[in-house]
Amino acid sequence: MTKKALILIVDDEPGPREALRFLLRDEYKLLFAENGKGALALLGIHRPDLILLDIRMPEMDGWDTLREIRQMGITAPVIIMTAFPDRFDQTKARALDVTEHFIKPFDLFDLQEKIREALCGGPGKEPAS
Repeated sequence: MTKKALILIVDDEPGPREALRFLLRDEYKLLFAENGKGALALLGIHRPDLILLDIRMPEMDGWDTLREIRQMGITAPVIIMTAFPDRFDQTKARALDVTEHFIKPFDLFDLQEKIREALCGGPGKEPAS
C-alpha cells in the first residue's frame, strides 16, 4: 500500500479550491485553507508534502504566507497560483524557493503534472512511497 502525499491548497476563492479538490482527491490527501492565517494554523499541526498557494488573498497575501512558512522551517515544494501576473515577482519566488508558478486560469492537467514532478524530484520520475 502506497502512502498518499498530503497537499495543502491555500486559496480564498471557492471555485479554484473545488476544482483542485475534484482533480486531486483520488490521488492525494488534501487540506484546504481560505487564507494565509488558516494555512499557518494548519501547518502548526500538519506537514504537507506540497503546498499550492494563491498570491492575492485578503489579510495575508501569498508572499507573506510563504515567508512565514519558510521561517517555520518547512521546505516542502510550493507552487504559486495567481490571477494577477503583474503580482508575480521572480526575485521573491527565487528567494522563497518557489518550485513553479501558474497564471490563472491554467490548465489543470498541466498543474497535475507539475505536482507529480515536484513530489518526485523532477520530470519522468515516479513518486517515492
